[in-house]
Amino acid sequence: MTYKSRIGLGLLFGIPLVFAGCAIAPQDTVPVPKSPATTAQELIPLKLFWNGRDNFTTASAQGENDAKAAGYQFIRIEGYVFANPQSDTVPLKQYWSAKRHDYLLQGTPLSKTLDKNARYRLVRIEGYAYAKPQLDAVPLKRFSLRAGDNFTTATAQGENDALAAGYVFRRIEAYVIPAPVNSNVTDQTTNYAFISHKGIVLKGRDKFNTPDTFRPPVEIALAMCLFSANAQTNTYKFVVVTNWFRGAANFRVVGNQLWNIQNNPLWVNLQGDFVGLDGSNAVISTFTMKPIYQAATTSRATYNYMGGITGYRNVPTTVQVGTEKQIGKTIIVQNFKNPDSVEGISFQAIKLGTTEYQGRTVELWDFGKPYIFEVVKTNKVRLSN
Repeated sequence: MTYKSRIGLGLLFGIPLVFAGCAIAPQDTVPVPKSPATTAQELIPLKLFWNGRDNFTTASAQGENDAKAAGYQFIRIEGYVFANPQSDTVPLKQYWSAKRHDYLLQGTPLSKTLDKNARYRLVRIEGYAYAKPQLDAVPLKRFSLRAGDNFTTATAQGENDALAAGYVFRRIEAYVIPAPVNSNVTDQTTNYAFISHKGIVLKGRDKFNTPDTFRPPVEIALAMCLFSANAQTNTYKFVVVTNWFRGAANFRVVGNQLWNIQNNPLWVNLQGDFVGLDGSNAVISTFTMKPIYQAATTSRATYNYMGGITGYRNVPTTVQVGTEKQIGKTIIVQNFKNPDSVEGISFQAIKLGTTEYQGRTVELWDFGKPYIFEVVKTNKVRLSN
């Protein structure tokens, strides 16, 4: 992973900030992640709990209380959702089936089959998430066991756990702000600091608490005086850490656009051999594998008018006995990583147009660059008098 040595800080409080006896408001803030869609809205963590039988994904205080009261254990933060409705968002609805003893979180309408067979009832709205793909969002996917547990997750670890346990992918329910790396520290981590360019408003007993550590730490310490409602003066230090993370592998950047290549018809699966480099671009000789068939026979039953079997007869058919490599076009691929081998490479790329190569016009494709985003974490520490 490549890290950049840049520092960003931005805080906005609902009470006066005092520096050298003067009440002022901070001016410079940095958006994290960089997206206009996440500015000035309150984000809350979407947490996963597990009781040995049922996965329970919730973002509400009541949901967390219900989970703990029922003996569920906190697993990790799956992502972040909005506490209140925003434009282009859908409500994340929590359902409960007493018949299956299963919690079900959905951003899409409840199917008639689940409603009729499992008798799921609506419990609450946990929060709000994007209805469509966004620059700073990842899919919130629902998996399920047959006639059993439903599992809604937005992390690669959650998806891996689901598939390993035999869960089947059902659908994308919505799109949520991705959780930072190491988000399974404790369920006591509050207000995980996704800071918008307008800052985060701290009210009442709101606080930042990030006991885990990140690398590289890029820290800023701010000493400030805050006046509480009873006019007592307390002095605090804020330590802000900026980190850069690589997004999921299905997110790639081409030019200034972020793409989700999963199930995207513009991103084509290609096979080819690595020929060499044309400047910094890869030269790929594409191919397809054509199946090879040979003649054969198979036995099929014959029936009388009553439906009874009267005998068997051999009928001609074909069976696949192998494959044959069919050489295709030579193409140029931008941003293609160095392959582990030069033959039989499979990858996804998007077609940009054409370019010149060795005096002839060939197709120009782009593999895309990894999606790198910023996360800011803030610790609030009381200073000794």
